[in-house]
Amino acid sequence: MILNPSIVLLVPPGPSHYLTPPLGLGYLAGALKRLKIGEVKILDSKLLGFDIKQIIECLVSISPDFVGITVFSMEVECSRRLAKEIRLKLPNTCIIFGGPHITALGAESLSQFPEAHALMSGEGEKSFVQFVRGVVNKTSLEGIPGLITRETTFVPPEPIEDLDSIGFPDWELIAPHTYPPLPQGAFFEKWPIAPILTSRGCPFHCSYCAGHLTMGRKLRFRSLNSIFDEIDTLFSKFGVREFHIVDDSFSQEKSRVLEFCKYFRKLPETCSFTFPNGLRLDTLDREMLDVMKKSGLHSPTLGIESGSQRILDKMKKGLSLEIIKEKVLLMSDLDLKPNAFFIIGYPGETKKDIQKTIDFALSLPLNRVQFSNFLPLPGTEITKELQNSHNLERIPYEALHYACEAYTPKGFKPGEIKYFQRKANRKFYMRPSRIIELLKSVKSFRHFRLLLKRMLDYAIKF
Repeated sequence: MILNPSIVLLVPPGPSHYLTPPLGLGYLAGALKRLKIGEVKILDSKLLGFDIKQIIECLVSISPDFVGITVFSMEVECSRRLAKEIRLKLPNTCIIFGGPHITALGAESLSQFPEAHALMSGEGEKSFVQFVRGVVNKTSLEGIPGLITRETTFVPPEPIEDLDSIGFPDWELIAPHTYPPLPQGAFFEKWPIAPILTSRGCPFHCSYCAGHLTMGRKLRFRSLNSIFDEIDTLFSKFGVREFHIVDDSFSQEKSRVLEFCKYFRKLPETCSFTFPNGLRLDTLDREMLDVMKKSGLHSPTLGIESGSQRILDKMKKGLSLEIIKEKVLLMSDLDLKPNAFFIIGYPGETKKDIQKTIDFALSLPLNRVQFSNFLPLPGTEITKELQNSHNLERIPYEALHYACEAYTPKGFKPGEIKYFQRKANRKFYMRPSRIIELLKSVKSFRHFRLLLKRMLDYAIKF
């Protein structure tokens, strides 16, 4: 029996245009350490700039009993090669894969990772602990929710109802100040930054979104006291002065938002916060936005997605162009400088629809935008539709990046969606007002260098 297992939680290498502390692994580490299960380390190869060879060298020096690897669909091939090398160099190490890709595909992903001893789907804070305990104590692994192995019967993952019961991430292992000034969204007001999660789940049914696959549709909130304790820790212990709230549905309960803002304004030093994942537009009103603005909110991101009502309806977005325009104008009136996400090349979209999206983006008082090419993410409603209708024979995992053309809709030639994406970016950003605003938003020479590298990567690699 292993008395004190060594556990490494790992972020695999791969292209990334932003670097933030890996919250999911932070939560797993926190759960393991609170229950005094082993010695836990987090290895963020993206932060360290490690390739597979360097990761293996690091792991060999540690010789862990367990390696847990979080996988996004774009990283399948790299993660598979990494697992093969770990199995070769550390044959006694137990390899577990988890993350969005595993949750989306379930047991199907066993064939993609033949070197894995186990896969973990869904929210893993409780199930991963059960798995490690079972292996260490050599007890049965049957019945662990979300666990996928070649020997056990699959039990669907269970959403964690009481989010306070799992505490918050082990910030010692994912210290925010060690990450470069290039967060999700690229821009910020204050530094250092930490992402925080105040709720899980999303009750909406956007057909392109994979968020519900991991977090579920049932919206669950952490208690405000738990959130405030985490913010206090990040503020006092790690010097964090900006908080990026990465919820899918933060603004669903107005009274909770107002209580959050009331607390935030009492911090001993002025701090800022924003929403890089987006806010749900139809949940916002003037009072809520005004209070958030006065409490430190800046440049919130909005999931607008299309300027064509027909495409919004196909996406099951549940929004009208009129509501979108009304809320964006309201935010601009409050000087909140909203940003927005748009999708180019959605299935069924025409060139006229794309032009409507470009024109709509240009007509709104938006600060920055991201025109993403449509991604057929595994497990989403629209991807299943494409597969069932034989319009998508294979999901191109290596191209599941917002700058790649991973899917070409009917009526378009290969490369045309990428052309429209570049056209949209040129139209939006090659305006003097946007150029000046971008330059004013650069915080340091280091920030400028990182932004320039991101821009060159985007232009050359994609």
